[in-house]
Amino acid sequence: MAYRQNNQSLTRSLILWTFVIFASLTAANALYVVTLAGVWSDQSSQRQLASDSHPPAQTVPLKVKDEPITIDCQFKQRIKPRKTLYANTRIVLKNCERARSIINLANNSYADLFFISKNNWTTDFIVLNHGLNSIEIEWGANKQTIEINREKPTAPEGSKDL
Repeated sequence: MAYRQNNQSLTRSLILWTFVIFASLTAANALYVVTLAGVWSDQSSQRQLASDSHPPAQTVPLKVKDEPITIDCQFKQRIKPRKTLYANTRIVLKNCERARSIINLANNSYADLFFISKNNWTTDFIVLNHGLNSIEIEWGANKQTIEINREKPTAPEGSKDL
């Protein structure tokens, strides 16, 4: 009986010390990671970016999205080539069965397709390269290519910002 109580006491002590050692090592590792990240250093608030020393005379807001291109699959209309300054676009398919693939042939990126309502779908944002982007859409036995020319923005006259 005394042996059993000593054995239980030893087991409890072993479990307690294992937990204490594990918690100490975890805390030490966390402290090391926080120190490497520099969370407690004040140097970041004292420094400024070199580019902030001379702010631009005129600021042009950067827009990153455009209105989506809508395709009605029942009419099989040809989409006119488009020009844009935007970095990406979306496509909305109306009256369509689910598309098999939507790919930007300029950079080989595939778009994901999301259900909106019965026979209506939308893509996520499709990244556009500068220059000509041919986006190929396949659904059922049909295939359509949309051409989008992403132009580089130009600086306003008298500005050296871009």
